[in-house]
Amino acid sequence: MLSREAVVGYVCEYLEELREELSPGEVRELLARIGRGEATAEELTGALERAGFAVNEEEIRSTPLPSLPGGRLGDPDAVWGCPGGRCERRWQRRFVGQPVPACGVDAAPLRRG
Repeated sequence: MLSREAVVGYVCEYLEELREELSPGEVRELLARIGRGEATAEELTGALERAGFAVNEEEIRSTPLPSLPGGRLGDPDAVWGCPGGRCERRWQRRFVGQPVPACGVDAAPLRRG
């Protein structure tokens, strides 16, 4: 069984694709429920499946990508995570100057951790 936090991380990471496939109202409600801590893993998985994602445990693993050359000077392996602690998403820069993405729920930049 997937944890809620793992599925929220997946939703956040693929939010742009979800916006293309689901209605704006459904995406707004989904994000609001995530923000309030009300969305269940089953509900989120259902939304992903309606958007055409093949959801399985192997794909929804929030492991950081391997570090590539070009991270921040003095800390090339820095990992950023969810600013609100709502999910398990982890992110690392792949090249110098790559901007840190924002949380799909509240648009705050991912937090260095």
